[in-house]
Amino acid sequence: MPANGDVYSGKEFSTYICEDAVGVGTFQTAVDTTWKTLDIESFSFPSFNPTQEFEMRTGTGRVAQHGSMYTSDKGVTREIQIAGRLTADALLILAENVLGVDSAGVECVVTGTHSPTTLEHYIASPTSGTTIAAGAYEKSLSMYFLSPIAAESIQMRGCVCTAFAINADMGTAAGRFDFTATLQTGYAPVKGAIGSFVPAVVSPVYYFLSDMGAKTITDTTGGFTTINPLITTLGLNIAGSAQMLGMQGANGDPEVIARQVPELEITYSLGIKYDSTTAPLVDEYRQTDQDIAFYIANVAESGTTFDAAAVKLGIDINKSVLTAVDFDAGDVASLNISAKVVAGASGAETFVLQVA
Repeated sequence: MPANGDVYSGKEFSTYICEDAVGVGTFQTAVDTTWKTLDIESFSFPSFNPTQEFEMRTGTGRVAQHGSMYTSDKGVTREIQIAGRLTADALLILAENVLGVDSAGVECVVTGTHSPTTLEHYIASPTSGTTIAAGAYEKSLSMYFLSPIAAESIQMRGCVCTAFAINADMGTAAGRFDFTATLQTGYAPVKGAIGSFVPAVVSPVYYFLSDMGAKTITDTTGGFTTINPLITTLGLNIAGSAQMLGMQGANGDPEVIARQVPELEITYSLGIKYDSTTAPLVDEYRQTDQDIAFYIANVAESGTTFDAAAVKLGIDINKSVLTAVDFDAGDVASLNISAKVVAGASGAETFVLQVA
């Protein structure tokens, strides 16, 4: 019998995302532009992580016996890793979800007392658990991996983003921002295609470091004055764990999803030109009272947040500490700095990400 003659490209797979329908753990049944298309550079199947025990058992000779093997995918955490170009849809959905914050379509704001809502499995009758309104991306998400073999497509629900990173380099693709993200779910996947599926096309809005002309680094303790650095690279990393707790249903799906335990960690990195204004960062790194504010957007800061005209990507960090300052003795001397966002006064804005 000859081999199957069908051949598929790895580029023929598509990845779609949207909020869970009605409540946490309910797969989105809409077939329209509720679903957003992610601009993914390469496709990889989710890691299903079944529990497998293949080790040798007692009393069975010296070769593991087939009958003693054990496999189960009940109550396990599945992981999804995606990477691609940062579009308006990807920024809005993934930023809201990893932070657990509703942006109202404008800004995700993290304060010094930030604590995301714990997500509870939704039951329709009698109604209980966490409900989800249209566009509430800060709760749980549905993901759909469309295969060129329709029946082999994968539907996943109750997904939460545990890591989201964006980065840009002026030496690559004109400084275009790319993203990577990790999502997890405790809910069992379902195979099969969504009928009559017509999702939104890939968002035409992309983001570029070259658009972000308003940029300042300020030492609020007075170690140096506000500087306007020449930035060649920028990276922002947001990470917060998800704990799938309890079990319910035939597949051991979670009852509760705890977010960002023990912490929401936000870090950023910059590649900047070394000059008389940026050199003080080397000494500041060694200070015990360092208190660094960082702002970058397409328009200057207005008060304590973004100007109303800032309709592109913007990052406003009101308090952070330097975790590394490295000198790069290349053709053009530069500094590679890393910093971690920390909480300030109770209730004060610590981190603001514009997603409009």
